[in-house]
Amino acid sequence: MQTNIQIIMQGERDNFLSQHYLDSEQLKAFNYMAACGSETFGFNSYRCEDCGHTYIHYNSCGNRHCPSCQCHAREEWIDKFTGFLLDIPYFHIVFTVPECLNAIFLENKEKMYSLLFRTSADTLLKVSNPLYGQIGFTSILHTWGQNLWFHPHIHMIVSGGGLSYDDGHTVFKKAPANFLVSVRVLSRLFRGKFIDSIKKLKLYDSHNRLINFQVEPYKSLIDELYSKEWVVYSKKPFGNNQAVLNYIGRYSHRVAISNSRILNYDHINHTVTFRYKDYRDDSKQKEMTLDACEFLRRFMQHILPSRFIKIRHYGFMSNSN
Repeated sequence: MQTNIQIIMQGERDNFLSQHYLDSEQLKAFNYMAACGSETFGFNSYRCEDCGHTYIHYNSCGNRHCPSCQCHAREEWIDKFTGFLLDIPYFHIVFTVPECLNAIFLENKEKMYSLLFRTSADTLLKVSNPLYGQIGFTSILHTWGQNLWFHPHIHMIVSGGGLSYDDGHTVFKKAPANFLVSVRVLSRLFRGKFIDSIKKLKLYDSHNRLINFQVEPYKSLIDELYSKEWVVYSKKPFGNNQAVLNYIGRYSHRVAISNSRILNYDHINHTVTFRYKDYRDDSKQKEMTLDACEFLRRFMQHILPSRFIKIRHYGFMSNSN
């Protein structure tokens, strides 16, 4: 039988829950995924009229974080997204935040994820507007790296140009073939907008105390954030619309780890081995073995707040337009 997240959760359930606290949304997701494909969610029964053989198919959990339940939702979303695409080039831009913000993100997920969406979108719109007019783009939130460490970042699929007005007519102003906007300018503006905005939020630490950015250690954190170069990068434009759809198919409904990357679960030694891509070593495929509870701890960090929207549209691709 193929190793998957459900088997690991079922095997390590009691041990993991006794060691780690989960909030209500994480616990709900854990219970749903652990019971995915079992009698908990009911079943469909099929009986052959000739031989009498009965086949029972247990229903899936449908949780959006479950690696086994995203295929149908992904295909439906891709079909809908196809209607958004124009016959123009599209660029891929990624906004990331420094690792020193991870603790604040983990304690204030909804506020910080929303801030990441808002500031990255505002930054791109502000820089691109004088060049092209109103561009259109879709932002997708990911919170993980290949080894399941917490790594919040935004992937953007950006139109290669925008809508502007000329003599009362709307025209599309196309971007150069291999350049959309300066990533250096994006990085500096994004850093300033994010830091300015974070100081205005009511955020809490791991002890549920209100964070004051005017006193230590958070005053030093702000200084550290200003001193860092924030990573924003733009990849080569997609070759065509089919390439955009292929990319969307891989990224839109991806969760922290797919079942295909889980290579082995040793229920005796309580370890999990999975495959990952090491981007720091020329993107080589490697294997990592973790204690099963540590594996689940890393995975559960990426459960999103209830009803949080992880795919958002902006500019001329926004719902209002």
